[in-house]
Amino acid sequence: PGITATDIVLAITEFLRQSRVVGAWIEFFGEGADSLSIGDRATIGLRATIMGGVKIGREAKILAHSVVMPKTIVGDGEIWGGVPARKIPLSDLVRQRDEKSA
Repeated sequence: PGITATDIVLAITEFLRQSRVVGAWIEFFGEGADSLSIGDRATIGLRATIMGGVKIGREAKILAHSVVMPKTIVGDGEIWGGVPARKIPLSDLVRQRDEKSA
């Protein structure tokens, strides 16, 4: 109660900064960081860039190397990826998986 996903991420970031790990792969900075909203259990892939004013919903997924543009709203449970990031329908992911296994 009273603790948000953002609070946890910032606490982890501070711990990693003290361990001299963060500079290589995760940072929160710039004027847009104040308006960034990350929902509970959201997943952000390796080296994804999240611009200012973005709202990421609960249990949403941002794929690795994606660039989420300013003021984008990622809904609860949605999957986004690409440069610039766009919503990826689950049906596309299932089709890709099926093509690889065929």
